[in-house]
Amino acid sequence: MEILRAEHLEGARSAKGTAVVIDVLRAFTTAAVAFAAGARDILLVDSVDAAFALKKREPGAFLMGESGGFKVPGFDHGNSPSDLPRDAVRGRRIIQCTGSGTRCAVAASGADALFVTSLAIAGATARAVASAPVVTIVAAMGMVEGDDAVADYLEGLLRGAPPAAEAIIRRVRDCEAGRKIASGAYPQYPKADLDACARLDAFGFAMRASREDGLLVVRAISP
Repeated sequence: MEILRAEHLEGARSAKGTAVVIDVLRAFTTAAVAFAAGARDILLVDSVDAAFALKKREPGAFLMGESGGFKVPGFDHGNSPSDLPRDAVRGRRIIQCTGSGTRCAVAASGADALFVTSLAIAGATARAVASAPVVTIVAAMGMVEGDDAVADYLEGLLRGAPPAAEAIIRRVRDCEAGRKIASGAYPQYPKADLDACARLDAFGFAMRASREDGLLVVRAISP
């Protein structure tokens, strides 16, 4: 297996083989929590305007995401995994729009296959892509160490030598974004979000994205 590393939108656009886009704080942790709560599928979009336009096509969909960390007015939910109303997403299609994670996923249009992930499903994601000849791991937030930590863990799993779980969790908690959440000084970032985002392998499914009828549709799969 050839493992490549990339960052930001530019890296997503150039991703080869099977792309794995990471956004641990918080987009793809929130998405994983939504699937664990029984969401049917998630449609990823790269802008607020695209989210509202898609909502017109899918009026029954649950609209969630953020702009600058804050819930977008008119959305059903922001980007908090800990505050996600689980009963409200059960059995429903979700539209998700965030500043980094969903944008990078949409941008990875040149990849042969696409997965989105976070610490909560890192192990399942590694199992799901283990047979791919080429994997590009994309850290949506670039050098923000939370995504880099998950990328290191995922690459270690794929190479058969994962780093210590405790060290990876600590890096997620101690990165700049993690410290910001832990401070409790930012109402758009509930402190409980950090616990949700730092749960290693909380769920046993992977999240695979596919393009269907012009939509980027994510489904939970068993690897």
